[in-house]
Amino acid sequence: MYHKTFIQQLFNYKPKLNTKVLINQKGYVYDSILKGLARTEIKSPPFYTLIYKVSDYLDGKRYKMPGGHTYAIKLPHEILRKRNFVIVVHSNNTSQNTSSSFKRAKENQKILDKNKMQKILKDFMG
Repeated sequence: MYHKTFIQQLFNYKPKLNTKVLINQKGYVYDSILKGLARTEIKSPPFYTLIYKVSDYLDGKRYKMPGGHTYAIKLPHEILRKRNFVIVVHSNNTSQNTSSSFKRAKENQKILDKNKMQKILKDFMG
């Protein structure tokens, strides 16, 4: 999930002239089974926005991204500072090794206050 203000943030953002991608490194991971929420940061997550001139895009220009989203950080980029995403995990992706695992969250990243957790989730779900 993206934050409910994310599209407006993109609309208002003024990237530098050579920037090709805006990257969201900060977000949350939410375990929908255990009802747990934790802050997370990923260096080059799949939560990015590529920037093109309209005419270039319509002419078929696309940035090469060998290996997928992990390559985004190698393009001229800017980091968006707000926590803009929530990764929702469930019983099918609870492996310790995946970036979308709640088990990877350190204790100091977990949000234990249920009221604070509900307020954060509400900011993403409307």
